Amino acid sequence: MRKSKGCANHFITRKETGFLSATSTGEFSRALAPGAGLAKETDIYRYYDLDWTVTVPNMDPHVKQFEILEESSDHVVLRTGFEAVIRKQFADPMPAFLKFETDTIEKLESFRFDDPRDDRRYCAAGDNQIAGVGDGFARNSEPWWKR
Repeated sequence: MRKSKGCANHFITRKETGFLSATSTGEFSRALAPGAGLAKETDIYRYYDLDWTVTVPNMDPHVKQFEILEESSDHVVLRTGFEAVIRKQFADPMPAFLKFETDTIEKLESFRFDDPRDDRRYCAAGDNQIAGVGDGFARNSEPWWKR
């Protein structure tokens, strides 16, 4: 990743940030900001003039808020709209999948998705696994059309 501000170029490396991913404004931003002299709320996409932001609508099979099963200052265990139980250690780049509701062929065959045309997928803020649980952790993501 390259920062272009005037004539100066600055390369951000894994060593500087301690993270593998340079694509999230989650943990990456929190790790980068203090060392780079940036405010915690700095929008990395604007600061580094990144032209491409990957966004997705809420693709969870069931559109619903995360069910928080356990939470502390260093991790959270939750159930998502995929009906997956996930542990997200905030210091780790990827979450751990602990359990899936579709653990038998019968449950898999009876599993039904919410309507793909549900306006909440595109027009409402809310929790969703793909946008919220990865190398960072975010709740109540903006509506897809605003990202």
